[in-house]
Amino acid sequence: LVALDAATGKTAWQATDDGASYSSPILAGQEVVFLTKQRLVGVSPADGKVTWSHPFRDLLSESATAPLLAGDTLIGSSVSLGSVALKPGDGATK
Repeated sequence: LVALDAATGKTAWQATDDGASYSSPILAGQEVVFLTKQRLVGVSPADGKVTWSHPFRDLLSESATAPLLAGDTLIGSSVSLGSVALKPGDGATK
């Protein structure tokens, strides 16, 4: 995961060594949620600090849907693994 400075185009921060997926990140409250090749992960947009994560690896490495925020519940889905619903901090690791 990489954030770029809008003014300069330089790297502002990098987070995790997870492989990429086809999924787009979403803003959920005060963090950005990514569905990477290995997991769902919450990241602080200010500094790239991982605030929580939950293992969620698609068997074909083809996760393509963006995570969905429904109230305070995050839903992630994949091509071969199915779906998961969780509340960060409730079964997610910090």
